[in-house]
Amino acid sequence: MNKKVTVLLVFYIMQFMISSCVNCHCNSGNYDKEYNGVEVKAWDTSGFQNNEIIDSTPVFKNSFGLSVSVMFKLEEVSKTFNLNSLGFNSAYACDCPGDSYHIADPINSITIIVQDVNTLNEMDVTSKFIAKSYNGEELTLTELFQNLDEWQDGFQFDLKYIDDIPDVSIFKVSIFLESGIELTTETQQINFEN
Repeated sequence: MNKKVTVLLVFYIMQFMISSCVNCHCNSGNYDKEYNGVEVKAWDTSGFQNNEIIDSTPVFKNSFGLSVSVMFKLEEVSKTFNLNSLGFNSAYACDCPGDSYHIADPINSITIIVQDVNTLNEMDVTSKFIAKSYNGEELTLTELFQNLDEWQDGFQFDLKYIDDIPDVSIFKVSIFLESGIELTTETQQINFEN
């Protein structure tokens, strides 16, 4: 009889000890990421610090840039739960997995159109902007989006080729998703100095 009680007691205590070894207090989840909008800001990149253009203050064409943020919503599809240690401390160090994201409709490309405020003429100026890679190399926007990391949803572009840019302009930015959905927004009126 004592052996049976001892064996049951050992099994009872072992379950707590084993569960205390796997409890890392991790709270990671799996999310679906759905793009649903785009935000653009115009920047004066002259000087030591970029300044957002928020009014009609003139800016030089060779020190003009855009930042583009693709807005999204996250929907949690699953959550990782761990066992409760019921008072026993963890016996080993743990490595908690990070959140994972699934993007059903990733970003495919971008188009930047400039509109001359005076004539209302529009022109595709995507090729006049550049982006910088992580090592400082200049990339065309086409090159950037061909090698785009899946997680990347914010971008900084600089106007490099200033010919044919109207002195009073509005820039329209369109993000295209792989499904063909277009997310579009535009800047306020930009006044360029000569």
